[in-house]
Amino acid sequence: MEQISNVELLSNITGEKNLDKIQKLLQYESKDPRLRPLANLTMEEIVEYTSLTPRQANCVVSSIELGKRLASEYSDKKIRVNTPEDIASLFMEELRYEKQEHFQILMLNTKNEIMSKELVSIGNINSSIVDPREVFSKAIKKNAASIALVHNHPSGNPEPSDADINVTSRLCKAGEILDVKIIDHIIIGDGTYISFRRKKLLDISDPSVDRVHDDKKPNRDGR
Repeated sequence: MEQISNVELLSNITGEKNLDKIQKLLQYESKDPRLRPLANLTMEEIVEYTSLTPRQANCVVSSIELGKRLASEYSDKKIRVNTPEDIASLFMEELRYEKQEHFQILMLNTKNEIMSKELVSIGNINSSIVDPREVFSKAIKKNAASIALVHNHPSGNPEPSDADINVTSRLCKAGEILDVKIIDHIIIGDGTYISFRRKKLLDISDPSVDRVHDDKKPNRDGR
């Protein structure tokens, strides 16, 4: 299957033999046939643009969603988080194409093993709405020892805004009071990310958290 073209793959998925329709779908936002523009297309948009049937469009949308879930899934075996890369890899394919900001938390036990990840809020194209009570109520309910904050920037640029820095500072202070450590805040861009820990933007007073990311491996943002 590795040698099959994107057009042929989508033809197999939809059962559509008219490859011109498939080619048109792949050129939705570009003259070059690429899969990326399909990431957030709706069934209605696909039908309108390509004249594929609703059933065929549903096959495309479902396949894209399945790929996103597969890329972000982790096994039932306990996975330990040691680096920002570990955290970013869990969310990259799930969040990099979203058109709105999604704020999620990754909950960890005392061994920094993943317990679960939870969606906290969905904002508009420029910002997410984060309620500290919801962040920590989820963590306390799961009896998490620590959490990592994760959200995406729909622009594709992961550089933190002033609002990102301010809300992170508020959450860190709340975490210290509630004894739920925040080990990092990862901002997901388009194939890249920023770690607040590595940028020294995490406003905490607990030096033990530094040991979570004491590795020397480079990450995708080059730090």
